[in-house]
Amino acid sequence: MVDIDEFYQLTYVHDINTKRTFTDKLLEKLKNKDLIELPNETSLYLGGIKFFRLVFDNNKELQIFRFPIECKFKDLTKPIKIFSFEHLKIILEKKIKENIYKQPYYYSENLRKDIYINIDKIEKSRIYIEKYIEIKDKDINGYLLNLEKDYNNLDNIYKNENIDTFSYQFISPNFKSYFNKLKINLTDDFHFIFSRNRIILKSKIDDFFNENNLSYLFPICAPKGIGKTISVLIYHKLIFQENKKGLYLNLKFYCNN
Repeated sequence: MVDIDEFYQLTYVHDINTKRTFTDKLLEKLKNKDLIELPNETSLYLGGIKFFRLVFDNNKELQIFRFPIECKFKDLTKPIKIFSFEHLKIILEKKIKENIYKQPYYYSENLRKDIYINIDKIEKSRIYIEKYIEIKDKDINGYLLNLEKDYNNLDNIYKNENIDTFSYQFISPNFKSYFNKLKINLTDDFHFIFSRNRIILKSKIDDFFNENNLSYLFPICAPKGIGKTISVLIYHKLIFQENKKGLYLNLKFYCNN
């Protein structure tokens, strides 16, 4: 069976007299198709370009990563080299049982985002593309409280803002990321031009809602720099004031001609 030793190293116990610990040295032997350190009748197969698949004489199988992952757990001083999904699963099951983790996740340098580890579906993760990860624990209760606080703050801004004088934060709390070269405070007044074309466009959006259009998507396309982003961000908030919830997607299309 597959297990871990007191140092969290991956081990395979074949019988009472046969126990193998997976190390860098053993992995190099697998790369050279050398099975001398594994039990007799062990077969080696390529699991694509990502894994080695070991099949033992008792028909037990084990996937081994072609490259181990340095994995730092928050209660251990030194990283552990993870050699397989099963290896990580056994360690995390132990840590969850010890109340070290509740919602384990890591930040992927390759994917540039947090990845939550579902132990029951760990084989579907792409942890093998990482060289080093640090497994942390997400405080779900704290996250929900912060999310609720952010929503209430934005709800207060959007529903109580004086329509005569929009602020930058009414347009978007992320205004500075849209226009990072502008030196402004989000609470400053934004001078919006109520042009005829903007009024006509808002009227068309209102008609779209009133028709109960089943497409649920209203596309707005125009040349670059004409003011689509500012206009639509404000329409989005005005529509929210009418108790209509929507999602604004900023999609950019480029063509050669």
